[in-house]
Amino acid sequence: FPVTIKDVELICVDDGSEDSTLEKVKDYAKKDSRIRVVEKEHEGVAVARNKGLQEVRSEFILFVDSDDLIDPELIKESVEKIEVDKSDMAGFFKCTSSKDPQLAKIAAFVEAHAIMYATGMGTLLLNSPLVRCKDRLEFGVVNGGLCWNYLYRKAFLNEKRISFREDIKYGLEDTVFAMECLTKAQKMSVIPMVGYLWLWRKESSSSVFEKWQEIDDFKDLVESSGEVIRIAKEHDYIVTGK
Repeated sequence: FPVTIKDVELICVDDGSEDSTLEKVKDYAKKDSRIRVVEKEHEGVAVARNKGLQEVRSEFILFVDSDDLIDPELIKESVEKIEVDKSDMAGFFKCTSSKDPQLAKIAAFVEAHAIMYATGMGTLLLNSPLVRCKDRLEFGVVNGGLCWNYLYRKAFLNEKRISFREDIKYGLEDTVFAMECLTKAQKMSVIPMVGYLWLWRKESSSSVFEKWQEIDDFKDLVESSGEVIRIAKEHDYIVTGK
């Protein structure tokens, strides 16, 4: 558990895995008292994340998918920035790793534009917290708008009663969560670092590419997309063509 801040807890939610994952995580927990294992039947990522939220004892929350990595300095840097700015959440940048050439090409294009955006708005982004809803949404759109793009203050999530939509099984449940946070926060800090490594693969539960083949999952995607659009419209963040 290589992070530079020591006062942390790692909550591992096992969503009914059928391989050796649970055994491995339990072995780690025996060696490190900061790790807690929560076992549950398979109900999907939204339910699993909500279960994790219920178990949290600490002041700040960061989501990490089981096949991704974070920079050892990320939690420390994010917590310090949130406390200085008195913000509700902190955003940071990600990089993407993929063995699939097509996915890698898409990721490189998107992240290049995110870097250009950050450079162009460096003063606004890095020297003061974002207090305008439009600026927070713009950062979210450019940076991917996923739940693990941010570290959250637990009290903020509790006060605003923000959780994951459990009726969305394979859609944009993480984007809906992130957008709800972006629109309800009073302030958001931005950390000038690439702190999250996302492993992007077609068979991952975080990828909807394969899920589109099943009608129920496609319906989830359409409905969750509609929810994203609804939130954006509600806050006047929709640009339409003629």
